[in-house]
Amino acid sequence: MKIHFNRPLPMMRNQLITRVPLGSIIKCIVYYNQPFRRKKDHCGTMIIEGEEAPISYTLDDTKPDGSYAAIMEFILAHKARKLARLTKEERMKKLCELYAKVLGSQEALKPSHYEEKNWCEEQDSGGCYTTYFPPGS
Repeated sequence: MKIHFNRPLPMMRNQLITRVPLGSIIKCIVYYNQPFRRKKDHCGTMIIEGEEAPISYTLDDTKPDGSYAAIMEFILAHKARKLARLTKEERMKKLCELYAKVLGSQEALKPSHYEEKNWCEEQDSGGCYTTYFPPGS
């Protein structure tokens, strides 16, 4: 609703935008000095089930030559809203502890860098890439 269109949107489209919020998502990337998980023939792509886990899936974002070892993940929906209350460092710690448990490696507790983007804080969109239709929309 903060974007101004120089040709106004059709009425129904405008009403839809006001009634259908974007999803709550925090995109995170945990970097490591080396792709330690490959020592055990694990990749960084994981599906993690359980309500207590802060994330549900990850993607291996390590470059093909093994440089920039990274695991990318998305904190979604109610988990994003809950974990947004934590500090950036606390979120990183939760993710690293989960990786240490899932991958069976204490090396997961020693990231070299961490980046994140909370799409709910984005001025123009207020959320990211999914949406939901509340009752009556």
